[in-house]
Amino acid sequence: MRQFLMTDPGGNCIRDGQPVSDHHDHRPAPEGTFARALHQAALFADSKDDPKAAARVPDRVLRLEDERPKAVQLFRLFALRADVADRLGDDEGKASALAEAALPPSTG
Repeated sequence: MRQFLMTDPGGNCIRDGQPVSDHHDHRPAPEGTFARALHQAALFADSKDDPKAAARVPDRVLRLEDERPKAVQLFRLFALRADVADRLGDDEGKASALAEAALPPSTG
């Protein structure tokens, strides 16, 4: 059972439960350099709440010279990099990543 517990300041508790499958194995990491990099960067950014580590992953794989990502992977790497830069308050890094991804910067 996967559970989410929430307690308010008065001590009242709400428990929300969801049954999980009998299969407890994690999905394997994706195959390929860039798919794996996207997966790892997303884990750092969202699951571990570590945007600095998440930023290092796309920065590193985008500097590879012997391998290039597919167009959709390149777009996703720059979009994720822009998101992480935004979380870090790095407006210049965000604008640079959005320019590389050919996306207009958001206004809010």
